[in-house]
Amino acid sequence: MDGRGSYAALPNSGYLFKLQLTFGLKYDGSVDDEVKIIPDVFAPGPPVLPLTDDPAVQAVLKADAERLGK
Repeated sequence: MDGRGSYAALPNSGYLFKLQLTFGLKYDGSVDDEVKIIPDVFAPGPPVLPLTDDPAVQAVLKADAERLGK
């Protein structure tokens, strides 16, 4: 980090972390705050428990297996 930032604490755990106060630029020059980050893997639906049955977890595991050629 560049020294500029703001500290924040999570209310339940008290975990303290620092947020950087700068714009994030993407490789094409666009700003993350305007364009947002586009996920590599899309998984529709709400979270499901247990996590092994969650569609998002299943989508990530499938994409990872395809990436690794398994």
